[in-house]
Formats: sequence, C-alpha cells, structure tokens
Amino acid sequence: MSPRKGVIFVTKRDLNNLYCQFLIAAQKNYTCTELSDRVGNRPAHDTFTRWLATDRLTPGLIWKALKTTLDRSQGNFILDDVVFDKWYGRGIDIVYRQYSGTHHRPVDGIGLTTLLWVSSHQYLPVDYRLYDPRTDGKTKNDHAREMLVTAHDRGFQPTVVLMDSWYATVDTLKLVTSYGWKFVAWIKANRKVSFTAHNQQAVADIPLPTSGAIVWLRGFGKVKVIKLVRSAHDIDYLVTNDVSLSRSDILEAAARRWSIEEYHRGLKQTAGAAFCQARSGRTQRNHIFCSLRAFLALETERCRTGLSWYELKKQVIADAISWYLQSPTIPLPVLR
Repeated sequence: MSPRKGVIFVTKRDLNNLYCQFLIAAQKNYTCTELSDRVGNRPAHDTFTRWLATDRLTPGLIWKALKTTLDRSQGNFILDDVVFDKWYGRGIDIVYRQYSGTHHRPVDGIGLTTLLWVSSHQYLPVDYRLYDPRTDGKTKNDHAREMLVTAHDRGFQPTVVLMDSWYATVDTLKLVTSYGWKFVAWIKANRKVSFTAHNQQAVADIPLPTSGAIVWLRGFGKVKVIKLVRSAHDIDYLVTNDVSLSRSDILEAAARRWSIEEYHRGLKQTAGAAFCQARSGRTQRNHIFCSLRAFLALETERCRTGLSWYELKKQVIADAISWYLQSPTIPLPVLR
C-alpha cells in the first residue's frame, strides 16, 4: 500500500495517534525515521522527534482513557517491575544500573514499575512509574506505595494484591492492610518470623507444616505463611494477611502473578516499549507512554476478537502480503 502522501499530521494528538499506530504495525524498527519513511516523509522525522522530546505524556492520561469503562471491584492488582535493557545506553537520561529479574543480576536499563489490574483475563496497566532517582529521589518501593495510594483514592476494591519479595516491605504490607485489602506476597528466606511476638528467626529456619502456619512477621504482625518446594535449591515462601486462606487458596492466588510476566513480554514484543534509541529522558518517557497506549489498543482488540496480541500484530504483515500479491512490483525472471 502506498504511503499517505496527501496528509500532514500537525497537532500533538495527530502525532500521538500516528506514532501509537506505528508501534502496533512496526515489526523491528521503531525509529522516527522509519515512521517518517512509511508516511512519505509527511511529516518529516524531525517533527516526530521534536514532539517526543517536548510533549508531556503522563500515567494520568492512561487512567483517563480507562476509568469510564473499568469495573474497579472485579479484579486483582499485581505489582511488579521490568527493566528494559540498554547495554550501550548509559548516556540515556533515565538509564540506571539496577537488578534485572530476567538476567538475575544488575544491568544498565530503564526500570518500569507497573500496577496491573487483571480482571476476567484482561490485562490493564492502570498506573505506572519510571525509576529515575536523580530526578525525583524515589525508590521503586516509593513508587509502588504511591500507586497503591492513588488506586485506593480512585475507588479500586481488589480481591487480592499480589507482589514479589522486592515489594513486600513492611510499609507496603501495612498500607495494603490499612485499606482493608488482602495481599499474597513472596518473602525472602531470611525474613524474620516467630510463632509468638518473641524469639524471631528466619522463615527458612522454622518448621512449617504442609498446610502452612500462622506466624508473626517482624514489623508487621500476624500472617499466614506457606512453603513451596520445587527442588532443594528452589524454595518459595508466601505470606498473606488473610489467615483464613487455605494452602490451595494461596497458591491459586499466587499463580495469577504470572499475568504480569505475560504483560511485560507483550509490551516489549508487540508495542516496542524497550526499543526507543533516543538519549533524552523525556523522549523515552513519552515513547513508553505510547507503547502502553498501543498495548491497550491490542488488548482491547484481543478481548473483542479472541486473537492474541501477537496474532493481531502479524495480521498487519499478512494484509500487506495480500496487497502485494494482488499487484506485485518486483518482476520475476521469465521462464522459457
């Protein structure tokens, strides 16, 4: 299909819409130069780069797009982060050395912390923050609590809040409990617990029955803890503030946390979130915002059609192949 040479996009909204659609359609190259080439250089790539470097697209805009259609009482919150690798990107404003769960070691990258609302198999990033302590002085846990406070103010009533051991700090667990919310969280093997308020020791050192046990978590209070053994070197400890939950209830809730791993993979592979090459922190922020908006479009279409994010993205290329075959432009050698 020929580029749309007769239209010049001039408003910020036009540029935003076109850029988000480009992120959905692009397969490998997510640069402004590639986008400009695909629209016949109308507008030129400088128009896109200036817009990305100067506009201010914030998480609140994502919420405004979601809030009118979202049921805030039927779902679970999952709190987690992902690091977009930037191996050669130390000159990028918001690249920091930080721990990556993918590589299991510190890497240079951009840290994105997300509060994901999972409801009826729908994945909705209702809030997010970028790790940038040089600018705001906040840790990832500060961002996490800030998002939970905002979610409470917005009227969410999650069935359960799921988080890994990085976010299961005493302050965060107390905040979740203060809202009357339940949590299921992973904790590290060295977290101090006891069967009374005294004689605390590492959770890995106390005898735990298969069904779990009610213990005191240091600094927090009463929780139920279970031990999940996969191998001698792969043991997890899960805690919840709802001590009435059975082991199977806790494991069922914990299994839902995998949804955010699927979301992170989809955000990178279908919306190009990790592939902005700009050095400007503002450009990176705006690119990631547009990636989330593009992902939400794919997620809405997935729920409507039943096709996966990946199938929907491949469909763009499938249609292009169909159009090409209707009118090929590259002549074949003549067979004689």
